Order: sequence, then structure tokens, then C-alpha cells
Amino acid sequence: MLGEAGFAIQSTRDMSREFKPTYELIPRLFAARRAQIAKLVGTDAMAQLDTVYPRILALCRDKMGYTMVNAVKSP
Repeated sequence: MLGEAGFAIQSTRDMSREFKPTYELIPRLFAARRAQIAKLVGTDAMAQLDTVYPRILALCRDKMGYTMVNAVKSP
């Protein structure tokens, strides 16, 4: 897609390992801000988040990767 948009890829780097610590940090941050989040989204949405969020986090942790791409726009 970058090539089709006129970019030339200079380099790529798999950043998946660097993102792994966020999968432990995010639930702690979420728990610490739980009252603020509930106030913003309401109790019904919070209940839905409690059900869905662990599944989303597991999906990201187990199935997704992260790549940094350095690309330049071709003249």
C-alpha cells in the first residue's frame, strides 16, 4: 500500500517485543482509572468493557504484531 501511495520503504523493524510490556501495564492503568472511565462512559458501557476488554487484550497480545516502517515519498 505504501508503494501504491508513492512511498519507498527504507527499512522495517519488528517492534512486537517492545510492545509486550504494555499488555501488563494497560490493565493496571485501566484499573487505576476505573472510576473515571465509568463516570465518562456510564455503568452499562463499563460492564460491557469488563466483558470485552480482556478478550481484546488477549487478541492483541497473542495474535497481533507491530512493525515500524521507515518510508520516504518518491519524487
